[in-house]
Amino acid sequence: MPTFTNRTVDSVYNAEASVSNMSKDDALSAGVRGAIMIAADEIRDGKASSVVEVILEDERGKRALRSTVMVSVASLAVSSVPEQAPLTAVTDVQ
Repeated sequence: MPTFTNRTVDSVYNAEASVSNMSKDDALSAGVRGAIMIAADEIRDGKASSVVEVILEDERGKRALRSTVMVSVASLAVSSVPEQAPLTAVTDVQ
């Protein structure tokens, strides 16, 4: 299997990792996981949203895939959520 280079880039981070013995889809999945970790760090630091680009390059440095991962968080006021009865399972379906 080929070796790929995963680049994860946003306005703050620029990371690069070499992945081998993976298909292109598996290498992209690894890059997306890295992008989610970067986005989680930024959200933890107070940003409401984060967009991270994942670039997958082949052994010759040619771009094989590009994807964007976006994560956003919206705070909800706890007091504004009405209390509801617990859900029950439906066992008699006709």
